[in-house]
Amino acid sequence: MMRHVSFPKLIACVLTVALLYGCSSIMTHKKQTVAQKGPSEDTADASVYYYYLESEIHKQKGNIEKAIDFMDKTVSLDPDSIFLKKEQALLFLMANRTDKAVQLLELIVDRDPEDVESLIMLGRVKQLLNHDNKEIIDIYNTVLDIDPEQQNIYLLLGNIYLDHSEFENALAIFERLVDRFPDSYAGYFYIGEIYKEQKKNKEAESAFLKSIEIEPELIESRFEMIKLFPNDKKKVSQLYKDVLKIDPGNIEAQTELGLIYDQSRNQEKASQIFQMLSESNMKDTNVLLKIVKLLLDNERYDDMLIVLGGMTKASKENSDIHYFLGMANDKLKNYEAAISHFNKIDVKSEFYVKSVLHTSFMYHEMGNTDKAIDILETALALHPEDSELIGYLGSFYEEIGKFTDAERTLKKGLEIDPNNPIMHFYLGVLYDKMGNADHSLKEMKTVILLDPKNSNALNYLGYTYADQGINLDEAEQLIIKALLYKPNDGYITDSLGWVYYKKGHFEKAISYLEKAVSLVPNDPLILEHLGDAYSKSHQPDKAIKCYTQSLEFNHKNPELIQTKLKQLTQETPSPE
Repeated sequence: MMRHVSFPKLIACVLTVALLYGCSSIMTHKKQTVAQKGPSEDTADASVYYYYLESEIHKQKGNIEKAIDFMDKTVSLDPDSIFLKKEQALLFLMANRTDKAVQLLELIVDRDPEDVESLIMLGRVKQLLNHDNKEIIDIYNTVLDIDPEQQNIYLLLGNIYLDHSEFENALAIFERLVDRFPDSYAGYFYIGEIYKEQKKNKEAESAFLKSIEIEPELIESRFEMIKLFPNDKKKVSQLYKDVLKIDPGNIEAQTELGLIYDQSRNQEKASQIFQMLSESNMKDTNVLLKIVKLLLDNERYDDMLIVLGGMTKASKENSDIHYFLGMANDKLKNYEAAISHFNKIDVKSEFYVKSVLHTSFMYHEMGNTDKAIDILETALALHPEDSELIGYLGSFYEEIGKFTDAERTLKKGLEIDPNNPIMHFYLGVLYDKMGNADHSLKEMKTVILLDPKNSNALNYLGYTYADQGINLDEAEQLIIKALLYKPNDGYITDSLGWVYYKKGHFEKAISYLEKAVSLVPNDPLILEHLGDAYSKSHQPDKAIKCYTQSLEFNHKNPELIQTKLKQLTQETPSPE
């Protein structure tokens, strides 16, 4: 789906709820009757004015329900006033009684199909409520047929088409817009967007240039033009320079221009920009966050090293920059460089604990869990009540078999933070490995009580029941719930298949276990489960294949698998 670019001058009256409350540019339809201007002047009951004014007073004070009550009385005394019905509809919207507002607006439009103001309100309300797009499109087209001067409706209608990638329909609407309103820079901008999506770069560039001609300080068109010429460094760099003339503090333009200079071996200019970014970050830490969002979120880790590396030359002691340099190196699996940057982070930095966790994980990945534990213990001496450090330290102790240390650490953590679901989960896993099934189940139930959407605990408890052949109906419900939160998790899918196996529903078990193998093809236990299901459903050849693969992927109990294979091969007749 096409990513839209919005800019303040466009959204001010187009994409806000203000359209519902009388944005002046849309209330220009020439058909205005006396009834639309206020309470009917020929009404016999003067109290209609009293109720109307009371409604207005309560609306201004924010007492919307009281305003509605008085407006109901007003309308009952002057039922023919379209104006009052519109006011009533607006009050319903303000009270979030949208269904009532839609019903009332539909009655108004049925009574006067050419009431542009009510049609626009009805279209916007239905759009905000995500009603059927065809219905909304029909409403907006009706508005333009009645009054083609409704400039904002072209934009609303065109954007609906864009949201559903109906580029030709969108293009037709925006071309109608610029034909009637030649100074609509927004129209030309969206025409450029459509051509860009259609890979018609020349036409897109022409449209973007036209939007800039109308609105010279429109930087969005320049950013979109940059995407048309990713390999034309000269044109792209000039466009970034143009952006910086209009908005000298634009972080994206500064960052990208600095990278272009670096790639062009113009280190002097690159260094100037990176130093400028570093100085800006000293005044406003959001500068660094914007750079990180631009590069890290788009997995541009090498570019991140260049930009942040350049910034550290001007600010070597900046812990925040070192943290994100460590993150980028970690993503690139440059573990030694990542650890070097994480080690430079001040213990008072908000990123200190996160850097310790990253460092410990890297040592763990490199097979040095003892070093990971040392780092966590050192950090805990400085932050003795940090639940994350305690939780991960306990999990590492458990992994290397130091169960007593793991239990002591996790219990200490739960004294500090008794409602921490992560530590209860780790403790449940630990008790399971220690052979204390009752305590393990108790901890998993506690996790689910504290965090009902914790898919790991739901699955763990459900699988434990299934493996023990107990509480199978409950196990099924627990695992189905876990799959709601992680629908494509191979291990949870395996658990559900195993429940059905234990229930004797072998065909259903095979369906889920086959899916689990497709999601996690190299897991020996899942392959064993599928082999067991094939065996029970009298498909020995498929079972033998699964058991053989389970051995190839280093099943922890190869003797068991060999026994199952031997039994199957003895039962399976040799081909003649």
